[in-house]
Amino acid sequence: MKWKLPAVFTIFVITSVFLTIPLVSVDTNHAAYNGVIKVSELSKENIINLDGEWEFYWRQLYTPKDFRQNRLPAYQQFVDVPHTWSGTKIAGKQLPRFGYATYN
Repeated sequence: MKWKLPAVFTIFVITSVFLTIPLVSVDTNHAAYNGVIKVSELSKENIINLDGEWEFYWRQLYTPKDFRQNRLPAYQQFVDVPHTWSGTKIAGKQLPRFGYATYN
């Protein structure tokens, strides 16, 4: 009788693990280029990685409203994501490890 409880618990854990595996596919073939990802040919079930080149605004915190109303500086830099900004150069100066920025 003692073995039934561990066996039931083990079956429950294994079943739970399999039920939490996503049933959608992850798309790794579409990367952003100059801040744009072409997703028109993807189905709604795909999960899209946000890897690629994105606009980068160092020491600026913008909201979606700022982008809609074009309240942005003319200068923009593109950086690769995922990647740390540590070591990225803007106007010839290397960025520190800590700071803040907006990606778009």
